[in-house]
Amino acid sequence: MIYFTPRFRLATLSRQLCSKIGGAPWGLPTDLWPRCCGGYLQKLVAQLLHQPPMLDLGDPNAVLHLFQCPKCFGVRDDDTGRAGFNLDRRNLGDEPSTPDGYDEPVDGGQPLIGEAFLQGFDQHDDGIPESRLPDFFDEKRLWRLHREHPEVNRFDYKSVNRFGGSPRWTGNGPGIFLGRGQFQWLNFQFLFQLGEEIWMPGQPAS
Repeated sequence: MIYFTPRFRLATLSRQLCSKIGGAPWGLPTDLWPRCCGGYLQKLVAQLLHQPPMLDLGDPNAVLHLFQCPKCFGVRDDDTGRAGFNLDRRNLGDEPSTPDGYDEPVDGGQPLIGEAFLQGFDQHDDGIPESRLPDFFDEKRLWRLHREHPEVNRFDYKSVNRFGGSPRWTGNGPGIFLGRGQFQWLNFQFLFQLGEEIWMPGQPAS
C-alpha cells in the first residue's frame, strides 16, 4: 500500500495558516475551542490542511483540528477529553488564537504541545496489497499478515507517523482501539496517525 511519511521542521514565527502539530491554532474562534476537566482549554495536537492525496478532507477549504486535554490525556469514558473537527479556512481568523488560559499548565501536562510545521511528504510502498487493509482491524488476521510480511517493521519510529495506507498498531494491536464493541472498519477511512515522537533530520537545535 502507498503511504506518506511527513517531514517536519521546528516552528518559527508563522504569518499564515499552515499544517502543523502543537502550538496555538491559527485563527480558531474562541467559542469553538474545546474544554475539559472543569473548563481547561484543551491543547492543540494538530491543525492540518486539505492536501490530497496525502490527506483528503473532502473540501479544498477544510482544515482539520485535533485537540486533547492535558489533564486527563483524553482517556475519559465519555470522550470529552479529546476533540476533532473540520472548519472552513475562510471562517478562521488571520492570526494565532491565544485566548486567556490557552497556555496554562495543568497537573501532569505541559503548557503547550511542542510546535512543528509540516513542510512536505515522502511517498513509500510497504508491499502489502490494498485488498489486505481489512486485516489490520482484526487481531488474528493482523498477526497472520505480519508473519507473511516480516520485512515490514511495524515498530519503525520513522514510519509510525504516516498518512494513508494502513495503521501501525505498535504495542497492543487493534484490540485497544476496538474496545468491547464490534468494529465495522468499512464505516471508517484510515487517514493518518501521529505517534508520541516525531523525527527531524539534522542535529538538535541548541
